Amino acid sequence: MKQPLNIHNETTGREKRRDARQYQGSVLIVSEDETSRELLAAELTGQGYQVDYAGGGHEAIRRLGVSTWSLVMLDLHNPDLDGLEVLGHIRRGHSATAQPVIMLADTGEDEDCRRALDLGANDFLTKPIDMQVALARIGTIMAVKTIEASLRNSEERFTLAVEGARDGLWDWNLETGDVYYSPRWKSLFGYPDSEFENTPDAWFERIHADDVERVRSDIANHIEGVSLRLDSRYRIEHKNGSIRWMVTRGAARRGANGRALRMAGSQSDVTEQVVLDPLTGLPNRTLFVDRIERALQRQKRHPEYSFATLIMQLDKLPAVREGLGRKRAEALLSLLAKKVVTCLRPSDTAATFGDDLFAFLADDIDDISDALRIANRIQSTLNRRFEVDGAEIFTTASFGIAWSKTGYDDVDSVLRDTQLALSRANELGGGRHVVFDDALHERAVARLQLENDLRKAIDNNQLILQYQPLIRLSDNSLIGFEALIRWQHPERGMISPLDFIPLAEESGLILPIGDFVLREAGRQMVDWCAKYPAARSMTVNVNVSTRQLCKGDFADDVLEALEETGCPAGQIKLEITESAIMENLEEASRTLDALKDNNVRIAIDDFGTGYSSLSTLQSFRIDTIKIDKSFVSKMNGGGRKSPIVQTILALAHGLGMDVVAEGIETDEQRSVLTDMGCEYGQGYFFARPLDVKQVDALFAHYQARWAHAAISPAAEDADTAGELPGGAAVINDLAGAA
Repeated sequence: MKQPLNIHNETTGREKRRDARQYQGSVLIVSEDETSRELLAAELTGQGYQVDYAGGGHEAIRRLGVSTWSLVMLDLHNPDLDGLEVLGHIRRGHSATAQPVIMLADTGEDEDCRRALDLGANDFLTKPIDMQVALARIGTIMAVKTIEASLRNSEERFTLAVEGARDGLWDWNLETGDVYYSPRWKSLFGYPDSEFENTPDAWFERIHADDVERVRSDIANHIEGVSLRLDSRYRIEHKNGSIRWMVTRGAARRGANGRALRMAGSQSDVTEQVVLDPLTGLPNRTLFVDRIERALQRQKRHPEYSFATLIMQLDKLPAVREGLGRKRAEALLSLLAKKVVTCLRPSDTAATFGDDLFAFLADDIDDISDALRIANRIQSTLNRRFEVDGAEIFTTASFGIAWSKTGYDDVDSVLRDTQLALSRANELGGGRHVVFDDALHERAVARLQLENDLRKAIDNNQLILQYQPLIRLSDNSLIGFEALIRWQHPERGMISPLDFIPLAEESGLILPIGDFVLREAGRQMVDWCAKYPAARSMTVNVNVSTRQLCKGDFADDVLEALEETGCPAGQIKLEITESAIMENLEEASRTLDALKDNNVRIAIDDFGTGYSSLSTLQSFRIDTIKIDKSFVSKMNGGGRKSPIVQTILALAHGLGMDVVAEGIETDEQRSVLTDMGCEYGQGYFFARPLDVKQVDALFAHYQARWAHAAISPAAEDADTAGELPGGAAVINDLAGAA
């Protein structure tokens, strides 16, 4: 009997050629027919296959139990076990794709071949074997196996990607309406796979009622080709009742005519990005509003339930930010966020509400006193010393509080009243809390009416200017005026600036008002200079608001007003508060430099009450410092000098600035300030603010004296140029006569 061919040890030319070919796979030949076996082995080896064989059925089963082959070629007839039995054994453990089998049959065994195909054979070959046919059929089976293996790998990768992704995936067949949602997609809604139907309605029904139409519109726009991609942010109602924020992204596949056939994409839970403040880690305004909405809904279901909202504003946080820097201010906010939450109950909510605002929801309270206790606990916590990056910081806060029992139907009303209460707390000096009540509402309505009237006043020329004289203290001579805005209301009469300037600042009306003051003061100065030569050496001071200074093009506004009115730049002095400069140092520096380059004079108003120091302001090109009247008012009795005023004078003079003391009301104050070296002053001791007719009367009365002084400048009596003997008595008498 011929010895079996040792395929593994053969080193024929064909084997060498096989080594040079690309590996095609492994083949197990199960047959006792040595001739057929050797022919197949030789051809397959030459084609790049690794070939092995088994001489009978039992050996084949044993070999298949420990190894796998790309292909099994199985003879129908084996000496120990029929080929069909071996095939049945193979198919019980492996599919036709996993383990392909080609049957080898003698001519005329068609019935056995059909049975083999029914049992799961992939194909059959008839002996004697036509090698070209055999190689073609083997190649076809191996190609199918390769494609199916690649597809299976792709499916496995997709399955792993879906299972491992944090995003949910979806696939919508627009022609059939069938939708696939991945398990992760469904879990984002809080549902297991079995509880979420694969329909579009199952998705839309769980979108927040206020967002669902917008989402439908976003999808429709993409399907119709209006948008290149679907990108929609919306709220969903989670199974646990909470509101979550989602972003769904996707793209449509279109046919040759551009019609969308299917659409697929992903869904991400972006709740933390949307509702958490990155600096403090607290919920932001979005989530806080949602909590109030839920509280209102609960109150409708359970009338005995009540809640309170608190909005807290940190007092003078801008001073901390400017004095210690942005990073320390942010570190302080982060630290305070951790402190305030310890003052709340587990059911309460703390949120970041703005740059220096925190908001709190006191949930399920019995009385408003519960909310007041929370405010007191927080206030006590804030009254301690905090250390931030080596700096010691003390801070206080103001609270506005609204109680749901006041009667609310919507979130906007709750927040409106809470903020009204906060505004009132700030007006009262800060560091306190105010509970909203009907009186505050009436006050808010009156304030709104006043704002409407102020808008009309600007259009109807109801605003007028009065002018308070500025005096040289050494000789009582007049050096100029400060222009002061007044409102002549048609029904309420003259309204104090204290009542409408803060309102103008909040509403933005201060910009047109400031522009009016600048232009009107410039026109008036030009008129006085034309009528009274002495006025040509004087200045008119104009107050500048924070909004004006931070406007960006304020310097251009000033220069345009001067050109329009014809007023020389040197006769305008802009009064700017410390806080206005410190609000935006960089912008203020650019603006002041532009003004000084054009000869406009600058004064710092109310010095000593802001957040700066002369060491900070020395980098600015400032002409005058105005000492706030609160320091001057304390200089009464025994010629008492103020150390603060003395220090301001010394530093200002050292920096080449002159000084004006505001609020001089007594001759003693004037005398002490003169002895201390203060050059200028203003106040009721000299004159109250005068209208234009009163100033004209003042100029007319002293015109002859000033003219005489110009001829005899050495005169040192009452005829000295500009001297106003008798102080306020003379000016006010003239004013009354006018």
